[in-house]
Amino acid sequence: MNEDPRQVSQLAELILEQTADAIIYANRQGIIERWNKAATALFGYECVEANGQSLDLIIPESLRAAHWRGFEAAVVQGA
Repeated sequence: MNEDPRQVSQLAELILEQTADAIIYANRQGIIERWNKAATALFGYECVEANGQSLDLIIPESLRAAHWRGFEAAVVQGA
């Protein structure tokens, strides 16, 4: 069965927005590219505020060094 890629994309967006869990997607540089409504409820930033920002937006300053070490390791290892 061949599905229309636009319909699949629309369905994925609908699922992403209606899930109860916060979903945040960041690229390999740690820049937020996707932020759903549950992430807004959890962190208080609207999608337009979060998209394009560093993950530092939601990581307490005292934990940033450890976060970025782990993030870099995950990127290098392909995890």
